[in-house]
Formats: sequence, C-alpha cells, structure tokens
Amino acid sequence: MFSSKKKFIVLVDSQSLSVFVGGRVSPKHLLFSPLVVSHLEVLQEQSIREQSKEFFHQFEKIKRVVTILLTPKVVFSKVLPKNASPDEQRSFFDMVPLHPDYVVRKTIIFQQNMYLMATNAKLYLYLVELFTELKWEIEAVYPLRIIPKLDVELASNEEIFRIYKVDRAIRTTANLLVSANPLQKEK
Repeated sequence: MFSSKKKFIVLVDSQSLSVFVGGRVSPKHLLFSPLVVSHLEVLQEQSIREQSKEFFHQFEKIKRVVTILLTPKVVFSKVLPKNASPDEQRSFFDMVPLHPDYVVRKTIIFQQNMYLMATNAKLYLYLVELFTELKWEIEAVYPLRIIPKLDVELASNEEIFRIYKVDRAIRTTANLLVSANPLQKEK
C-alpha cells in the first residue's frame, strides 16, 4: 500500500535526469547515451522509456507528487519587451532547430517582458506518461529560467533544489509559473 505523498523533483538536462527525493539535496542521476538523446532530439524513444522505467522503479512504492524542471540546456528562450510584434515572436520560434512536430512553444507575459520559450516535448512527455502509469501526481513542468532568484547558468543542482524547495518567492509568482507550464493549454 502507498504511504503519504512525497515531493519529487526531476531535473531534465540534455543528456541526463537528476532526481531529488523528499528532503535530500543530493540527487540521483540517470545518464543517457548520445545514441539515445543527441542535440535535444530523442533518437531512441523505446530505449529512453525503458531506461527511465527501470530507473524510477526504485521509487514506485511511494506515492509521489512530481515537478519536472527543464534546464536551460533543453529550452530555447528569449526575452522581448511586452509589446513585441508577432513577427518578432515568429522569428524566434522559426529559428528553433528542432523538428516542428515536437516543439512546444510558450509565450509568457510577465510584468514588462514577454518570455518566449521552446523545447522538444519528447524530452519530458515520456516522463509524464511514466509518472501517470505509476499513478503519481504531476504538479507541473517548468523551465528553470522562469524561477525567480536563480541564476540558472551558475546554479548547482543543490542550489536549484534549495531554491525550489525553500524559497517562498517562487510561490508568490504563481501566475508566472502556471503560464510557463507546458502542460497547461494556452488561453
């Protein structure tokens, strides 16, 4: 039988997953071969699913609430003024070097800026499917760039965990986080 739900953070990077379990700061890692994932393209879908399923099997006895965080290495992003033209937005999205059928695009307007973000959905949707199969609750998928007080280029995994887990400033930007979640439909 499942015990109470435990917080679970999965950090998706270009060649790996880092998993923060409960209150532990040191993550567990799953590394993918360049034959499986290369240049943000999932080359072997079956392999990435099987490796992930085997890796997450060690956690399946406990019911989880999962947050998936996408590192800057897997998200193309640009900040424009809030009043940027549709042509400027389209220009950015057209330059994303990924197969267009798998690109998730998000436009987030927050304060005086427009944040444009794009990523390959195949880098995280298999996790959503796996966690759903395990009957875990998926809180959201967030690009790390939108988390306040975090210099994502310099932050270590431990700092990302600490800030995400502890800093209340993140919760005060709930609208920003909700709009950045690619699992949420655009209005």
